[in-house]
Amino acid sequence: MSDLALGIDVGTSGVRVAAIDQAAQVVAFAVSAMPAAVRDGDRITQEPAVWDRALGDAMRRLASDVDLARIAAIAVDGTSGTVLGIDDRGTPVTAGSLYNDRADEASVAAVERVAPTGAAVHGVTSPLARAMRLQREGGVAKIIHQADWIAGQFYRTGSMSATRATR
Repeated sequence: MSDLALGIDVGTSGVRVAAIDQAAQVVAFAVSAMPAAVRDGDRITQEPAVWDRALGDAMRRLASDVDLARIAAIAVDGTSGTVLGIDDRGTPVTAGSLYNDRADEASVAAVERVAPTGAAVHGVTSPLARAMRLQREGGVAKIIHQADWIAGQFYRTGSMSATRATR
């Protein structure tokens, strides 16, 4: 019976997963810590493999408390504005540019020239400006949000079974 929803929260320090029933009650909950993001000057990044390992660990913990075959739907959230570059197969080709990563001056200036005054895209941590920098990296076909990449990992494996939880 598929009667549960899976909630996934990817934060800056860990991944939290919760299986929730149709009465909105938490049936099972698990957490997995992640190492701190990499700081290199103004750059603040994290490898998608870090997210994937933490998610796998959290899913294994969750699977010890609930049958993952019961999961009918998922919802994923991540840190706001965290983006990464992927190739045409969905494989990351850049580190994740975290929400507080700083864009390069040229990308910030390009956004400033065309964005309306007061638009949320202004500033050195602008996801648009950071995406413009990522587009210049070799092999990048698309820029996507961290949560979209995480959700895509379930699509790529084809299930929420123990295969996802143990890979």
